[in-house]
Amino acid sequence: KDQKLISYQELAASLLRQFEEYQLLHVKREFNPIEDGLASLGSTIAFKPGESIRSFEVGRLEQPYFVIPEQVLQAESRETPWYQNIKDFLQTGTLPPAMSRKEQKVLRHMSSSYFILTDILYRRGFNTEYARCLDANEALEVIQEAHEGICGGHVGYQTLVKQIVRAGYYWPTMQRDCHQFVKKCIKCQLHAPSIHALAAYLHSSQLTMAILHVGLRRGWTNQSTCLKWTQ
Repeated sequence: KDQKLISYQELAASLLRQFEEYQLLHVKREFNPIEDGLASLGSTIAFKPGESIRSFEVGRLEQPYFVIPEQVLQAESRETPWYQNIKDFLQTGTLPPAMSRKEQKVLRHMSSSYFILTDILYRRGFNTEYARCLDANEALEVIQEAHEGICGGHVGYQTLVKQIVRAGYYWPTMQRDCHQFVKKCIKCQLHAPSIHALAAYLHSSQLTMAILHVGLRRGWTNQSTCLKWTQ
């Protein structure tokens, strides 16, 4: 409703895209008296009987939060990268004991397409080009930068995949991850071409309605008031 909140909405949407799953909950005003008082900054805070009153400090920002330079926080990934078994095999020559013989054979054959350079795993391409293998966090950063970064053009997911491949990056789920990221982009959804929209509004014709109302029987021309009969 308020134009001042649009920038905050875009900032919140950009932060939500960094999570694979999230849930938004609406807390009613009567269950959130402290935060409601901070938001209004002047309204009386209503406390329930028996509730202890807590002291809080109110700060003042010199500029809106959405124009403050973003602080990039590198979160530690607890998930094992998809290429960990390949990298371990190339470094030590060992295979996971939990794998079956068939899976070990597939892993051994797959490892021939990869090599390690300065402790970074690369994948050989069909035209002798090398692509750096990325984990989930690195892939998300590359997608975000290619799609909506300084040189990002908010392109479709297929073009986005091609741009990332030409930049020299690879991970197995590139198609799916790019597709999901573009679907969550608010600007792409708002400004996308309406290819399924009608060229003009549909309106019923008086002739069609007259025929449907009277029917294709004898004497329908005499019953219709919007037609003239000529011989």
